[in-house]
Amino acid sequence: IGFIGVDRMTTHKEIEAYRTKLGIEFAAVHEVKTFAEWKEAFTRLQDQVDMVVLSTVSGIAGWREDEAIAMVENAIRVPTGTTLSTLAPIFMAGIVRVAEEQGWWVGQQARAILENERTIGDIAMTTNKNNRLLLNPRLAAKLAITFPPELVKEATLSPPQDDRTPGGRP
Repeated sequence: IGFIGVDRMTTHKEIEAYRTKLGIEFAAVHEVKTFAEWKEAFTRLQDQVDMVVLSTVSGIAGWREDEAIAMVENAIRVPTGTTLSTLAPIFMAGIVRVAEEQGWWVGQQARAILENERTIGDIAMTTNKNNRLLLNPRLAAKLAITFPPELVKEATLSPPQDDRTPGGRP
């Protein structure tokens, strides 16, 4: 498995979390600063690994999403995955956070404070618990991968399919 991410401290922590929490050791890691470096790394990984994990592109100098989408669609030869829904056009499959969960959590904490059930000091650090599966059938088709119907039924398709509502659900 290969990895592409922005060259910064949070990427180092992300790679470490993959190793310690999931037991994933990346065969190739590319930490990039520019869009040109990202394109080169993505292209190179197509011949080096069986899968590529994509990290955030926030902070990559010169990032051009439209150009990245076109390049990935032409260059992809191995599956791509991520944990970031913002990368939906350039990954084949992802387990991503449910963004609304943070709002739900904050609302619950605010209610508990307003009802005097706890104080601000009682609120502990936490992590997201909910996620959803995103699938990109267009990129999968380029790799001759067909998702099982039961998987598609549970997933959100990206981009949304023409015969579906936004978000990919029937």
